Amino acid sequence: MKRIIIFAMVLCLFTACAKPVVAPTASELLDLGEKYLLELNYEQALVQFLAVIEVEPMNARAYIGAAEAYVALGDKDSAIAVLEQGLEATGDAAIAAMLSDLTKPTPTPTPIPTPEPTPENRVNPLAIKLIETYKVSGYEAVIAEMRSEEFARVLSDLMSDTSTPFIFTQENDISCGFYSVGEAIYVYIGNYVDQIRSGEGAWLCANTGDSGYYVFTGAWADDMPNGYGEAINDIDVSHIERQEGYSYAIKATESGNFVNGLASSSLNLKYVLDNGDTHNWNLSVTDGIAAIIEVLDTDEHWRNVEARCTDCEATYSSGGQPHGVNGLTS
Repeated sequence: MKRIIIFAMVLCLFTACAKPVVAPTASELLDLGEKYLLELNYEQALVQFLAVIEVEPMNARAYIGAAEAYVALGDKDSAIAVLEQGLEATGDAAIAAMLSDLTKPTPTPTPIPTPEPTPENRVNPLAIKLIETYKVSGYEAVIAEMRSEEFARVLSDLMSDTSTPFIFTQENDISCGFYSVGEAIYVYIGNYVDQIRSGEGAWLCANTGDSGYYVFTGAWADDMPNGYGEAINDIDVSHIERQEGYSYAIKATESGNFVNGLASSSLNLKYVLDNGDTHNWNLSVTDGIAAIIEVLDTDEHWRNVEARCTDCEATYSSGGQPHGVNGLTS
């Protein structure tokens, strides 16, 4: 009998010490869900809001909170489903508004028409590139760019049917113009005044292929070479019809004064030949035509001599052809 009494007393003692487990209220769960939303802990926020819905199916905020958590987790379909459930249970206007926003069809954006490319927006970037190349590396690097596929692609179609130049000008800086001359495209890099070449500039033409070019550098006024300048004709030797026993110039340099593109007064010619020899001639010219200093009676024909080489007495004759800047004078 004593054992039974003692056991009963111990049982009563333990029963009196144990605390009952109290479940959180819907309000506490809702607050916890809001807290997790602010902390961007969307998984835990969703657990709390769904728990509120279980105990308070008329709690509109719980449905909205659950939908917000679903959207943040990238599960739009579940967000719509829980809102539809909440709208059916509560008829709440806020739930209806959020559901409308989520189910509203995404408008198809109106395509922005791509403007037709104009000559200017095609040529200007190329002009800027050539200007920067000229500033950094000089005209030979520009010649290399003029042989590139980009140069041909941008300019060949634009300039094949027009003689109107495309000019990209920069205020108080070097500018660039593209000019169609016959079947060739010339580039001018230098100073302009009101679209007129004026100041210092380089006039360039690159042969197709990987060799040969023409460049004139010097003073310009009234859109033509006027003043001192130098022209270099780097000759593509593959185009020379060679004859045995003859030497041929592979680079010709003309330097002197020019008036409207034609040599005037004194003109120095320097030829570099394919055999390594060089010749220097000083000509007296008027309107591009060299004066004749003597006439030689050769075995074959008369020959008008315009100068003798200052180093070796080799004679020079242009055959009456004018000395002027290529592409600008006939």
